[in-house]
Amino acid sequence: MGKQFVGFLAIPFMAPYNVVSTELLHHSTFDALNSFDTQTARNLTEENTQNESGYAKVYTMEIPKERTRDSDIEQFVLKIDLLSASKQDDGKVTLSILVHNQEQDDLISTIKPSFEMVEDVKETSKLNTFVRMPHVSGQSIDTISGYPCYRNIDGMLAFMYELEDRASAINFLDVETIDIGDSYEKTENPNEGYDILALKITGDGVAAKGWTTNKGIVFVTCGVHAREYSPPELCARWAEILIDGYGNDTEITSLLDHTEVHMIIESNPDGRLIAETQRNLFQRKNTRPGCRFNNFLFGTPGVDLNRNFPFKWGLNSGSSSNKCDETYRGSAPASEPEVQAIIAYAETIFPESQRKDDPIEEIDEPFPEDTTIGVYYDIHSYGDLIIWPWAYEERVSGNEESLQAAARKLKSFNNYALAGPDQPAFLYPASGVTDDYFYGELGALSFTYELGTDFYQDCDTFENIIFPVNIPGFMYTAKISTKPYSLVKGPDIVETSIPSTINYHPTTKLDISITVSDSELSVGPGNYPPSTQNIASIIVCADMHPYDIDSNGNGPQIATIQVPGSPDTTKTQTILAPLSALANVLQAPLIGNHTLYLQGSDSDGYIGPVMAVSFDITCNDEASIPIFGVERECAWIASEGGCNIEQGQILCPSTCNIC
Repeated sequence: MGKQFVGFLAIPFMAPYNVVSTELLHHSTFDALNSFDTQTARNLTEENTQNESGYAKVYTMEIPKERTRDSDIEQFVLKIDLLSASKQDDGKVTLSILVHNQEQDDLISTIKPSFEMVEDVKETSKLNTFVRMPHVSGQSIDTISGYPCYRNIDGMLAFMYELEDRASAINFLDVETIDIGDSYEKTENPNEGYDILALKITGDGVAAKGWTTNKGIVFVTCGVHAREYSPPELCARWAEILIDGYGNDTEITSLLDHTEVHMIIESNPDGRLIAETQRNLFQRKNTRPGCRFNNFLFGTPGVDLNRNFPFKWGLNSGSSSNKCDETYRGSAPASEPEVQAIIAYAETIFPESQRKDDPIEEIDEPFPEDTTIGVYYDIHSYGDLIIWPWAYEERVSGNEESLQAAARKLKSFNNYALAGPDQPAFLYPASGVTDDYFYGELGALSFTYELGTDFYQDCDTFENIIFPVNIPGFMYTAKISTKPYSLVKGPDIVETSIPSTINYHPTTKLDISITVSDSELSVGPGNYPPSTQNIASIIVCADMHPYDIDSNGNGPQIATIQVPGSPDTTKTQTILAPLSALANVLQAPLIGNHTLYLQGSDSDGYIGPVMAVSFDITCNDEASIPIFGVERECAWIASEGGCNIEQGQILCPSTCNIC
């Protein structure tokens, strides 16, 4: 059932407990979640949390912009629990600071810079309201008390296995829950703690045809910081959408047939349990002990997993060596078992051939656009931000143009602030972080999301804003993951119009309207160079994805349609394709479902991501045909010689043996 903690003076004491193994969760179909003991323990700890008034306070401090990079300010930021840093119109930067307890408050008063620190009464009240969110009557046993939209840690692990079971009934869908390592508590005692689980999702539809293809990679980590409620749920919702959409949704089926998606939905399960059952502790880190002074806790235990990754680990600008600080980086690079598990698994997924011989020595060298595959993102909350490398210092990378181009396209879906290097929302460095590692060491186009407005985000905001605005961006990153540094610079198919069904006759024309744009999805200040090229052509394949190769070593027949008219970054083209001509390039049987794969190219030669659209060709006779006021059937049309004329064939293609 995880761990039980009793809150007293903000010091967690571990009680004896038993852990439900993931094998039991898998094979006993959630019997563990229905355990009376499990629910009783959760209720007790959650009631303790809700009944404690706690001390948590939110303070603000205003600092002149020119002083934000002073060494004393940067060191102060490392020692506090910084909630946000926002630039004001008057040129000042407002720091929002969470103080957990009286001991921290006393400590901060001795180390803070000379600027005034004022309690934000409104934010303090809001924070404590979320901490004491009451249990919702009737909410599911596998959700966080007071937050019925979020699965709790046990519920989430069970849900991953449920998704695997659900996928087993779907043809050509490959979903696997993989044990990639152990949490800190489990490494200390195998009867405690949790497994670190990865969820792999991909489609085998191409292989089922006897073909091969090049698959992209999407690697996602969620829940690295325990107190951030919304990221794991958002990742789980996306996994569910992918699985339920395979075989039913054309775009999702095409995406999974050409992409491997790997999700670590709960990256910090030990910490997550504390965050769920003792919200007043605001647990961010894992649970490694060591933060004590004269036997009284004055900080928080654990290591910040998002300062423990080995790339540029150990810098004093961007992480802390103090075990009690929220940004404590650990005793060594990748010292934490959770980070070790993520790294070991990631290194089996991203190809070794694309890694640099010496990532630090070659730090400014770009990864090749045409041969580097894979996208990574780490989901956090909060702040409504999109962050990209480098984070260890404010410094652009060799692939800045592609990284920023991707961030701008993601912004078109969620309107988050751009917070990469040289952006107004970039304020302070962070070293030893996930996205710097995945980009610098593995070559992945990498991002960090900061979702929403709170750690314990309310369900209304999650369901109505965070969830719907971020899923389209996730889909987009999967579509570019085969060659992310190149495809993201190409134009996007932003709109299509195609009939869902068309009845066959050789002269009938399939009417397709396609809008392709180099600029529409690129959101942000100014005309960013990759979004300013004119549209050159539209590329069309039928029933065979442009990345596929058949058993004879042949790819699809590709039609490249030059876009006429005056040059522009956005163009709409109408294509009228006679079915007689289209029949010559279709890979599937003529009568049935077909898929068109569409791409755009621009004047710089960049090709954008693939969009898949489907339609059905039918061979259906009209049931009743009015002729001189009399309703006739196709048999009568044939008997009267109607099959010898085009109109009769169009009305009665089956009876006339046209198809």
